[in-house]
Amino acid sequence: MTDWELHGMEFGNCNCSYGCPCQFNALPTTGYCQAIGFFKIDSGHFAGARLDGLNMAIAVAWPGAVHEGRGTLQPIIDERADAAQQQGMLSILTGKDTDPMATFWAVYTAMCEKVLEPVYTRISIDLDMPGRKATCRAEGVADGRGEPIRNPVTGEEHRPSW
Repeated sequence: MTDWELHGMEFGNCNCSYGCPCQFNALPTTGYCQAIGFFKIDSGHFAGARLDGLNMAIAVAWPGAVHEGRGTLQPIIDERADAAQQQGMLSILTGKDTDPMATFWAVYTAMCEKVLEPVYTRISIDLDMPGRKATCRAEGVADGRGEPIRNPVTGEEHRPSW
């Protein structure tokens, strides 16, 4: 197995209501699942290839719940990556070179009957962790945006109190 490690930030979004029901023993809100995940690599490597400062993403779709399978996965890789970096990110995004089901990428890939050829494009990821906001884009492929839940009456951002 190839030695690899990543440190960075992730933003994920799906078509369901708040909380992603598939992760909490419920069926998708609309009966099917479509999701995008963006990954900003602060530091990392795949074998001898440094992945620092690169981005990657996946777009996935299932006709029902994730655990029912029959999905399609689209790997999206930073166009700035060289051949070794591209291969490393593709291996990570498709669950290769890891123990079975050890990463969510491996789980998602296992639940997909189709893994499409990767798309190489510009990926921008703007994350504001204190503000709980994100704007992400894989040019020509997918966009993702997130912000705090708002109170339907006052419009104020809802923040959990600990």
